[in-house]
Amino acid sequence: MKAKHRLKIIAESGFTLVETLVSVVLLGLVLTIFLTVFTQSAAINKTSEEVVDASYLAQKEMENLYALSQRTTDYRTAMEAAGYTEVEEDSDWMYYTFHHDDPETEDYYTQIRLEKDGADHLHRVVVEVYQQNDDAQQVKMQNVLAWGQEPR
Repeated sequence: MKAKHRLKIIAESGFTLVETLVSVVLLGLVLTIFLTVFTQSAAINKTSEEVVDASYLAQKEMENLYALSQRTTDYRTAMEAAGYTEVEEDSDWMYYTFHHDDPETEDYYTQIRLEKDGADHLHRVVVEVYQQNDDAQQVKMQNVLAWGQEPR
């Protein structure tokens, strides 16, 4: 009777401890890889969203500057009237800054460089958008505006 009982135990199939441990380790590795991919994807999406927001702000400021250049010949007065704060001035450039009050864009500020004496009333303009919390430059746009001609 004991011999039949032993054969019955040996013939039963099931997972051993080693097989169970191997499957748990493999499952853990697969889950770790997937979590890493999802985390990287979320970080890339956030960075992409920040660049798109900053690009929008830079384009908006460039369009504002273009509109100002078409309305007036005095860029100093126009910049101050539009809410830009003069930060510094050197022999070639005027430097302005603008802080955004909109809740969606309050994490950014804009710096503008405007060339003082452009040839044939053409002034180079550089718009840079920075992240407020770490002063990291997000976007930089450059253009040439015909400032100083009679308004149309």
